[in-house]
Amino acid sequence: MTVPLRVLGARVLIEPDREDLSPQQAASGLYTARTLGAAVTGSDDAESWYSGIVVALGDGLTGPFDVRPFVLRRLEELALEPLFHCTPTVDVLKLRDEVAVLPVDKVCDFQIGDAVTFASTAGQSIEIDGTPYLILDVDEILGVLSPEPAQELEHVG
Repeated sequence: MTVPLRVLGARVLIEPDREDLSPQQAASGLYTARTLGAAVTGSDDAESWYSGIVVALGDGLTGPFDVRPFVLRRLEELALEPLFHCTPTVDVLKLRDEVAVLPVDKVCDFQIGDAVTFASTAGQSIEIDGTPYLILDVDEILGVLSPEPAQELEHVG
């Protein structure tokens, strides 16, 4: 799915789950409604603003920055310089300063297409072409929902 929105920074675009709250018929034949809107109109399609599918990642979530090629290249340059140009201590300090200003990436434990959960008050809602979306900071994602059944926890004590 392509969304006409480029998410910036360490943010994620979520398509929230839609929960059908329309009246359901019980085994007895009785119809029950979970909301007043469903009881009155016969249907109530509401957003569940606590889970959804990741549809886009911000440019700050492209993956970890691999510092090794940079450090190896700089060490090779330092090894090739004549010894009388500078002392190793100055070179090491210079390399330390250069590495210190490299970008720090956010860890992203999820990818596009993953079902995630978040707080109901998180993010900023937005509508694009009639479809509701939610823009969240990556830190607002509480977990990735697994399609596999949850493992039972052992009770200790």
